[in-house]
Amino acid sequence: MKHGVVGIRGVKSGLYLCMSSGGLAYAAEQFDDDCLFEENLLENHYTTYSSVSYPGNYLALSHRGQAVDQKLDQRRENN
Repeated sequence: MKHGVVGIRGVKSGLYLCMSSGGLAYAAEQFDDDCLFEENLLENHYTTYSSVSYPGNYLALSHRGQAVDQKLDQRRENN
């Protein structure tokens, strides 16, 4: 992996967090390119994760570490 590119693995499940071409998060037993994310630390102390395989798709995590539906997140911003 290159600098700033990470893989995310569940501590309890041992599964890798991956993203499909449609932007949906899923768990996998086998690590592949769908499981690579570019990590960016922002000035406001937030961290963003974008899919390496599918640029423009971002991973959103709740404060509990659960994946957040991007479409739901966008609807909240528009209201």
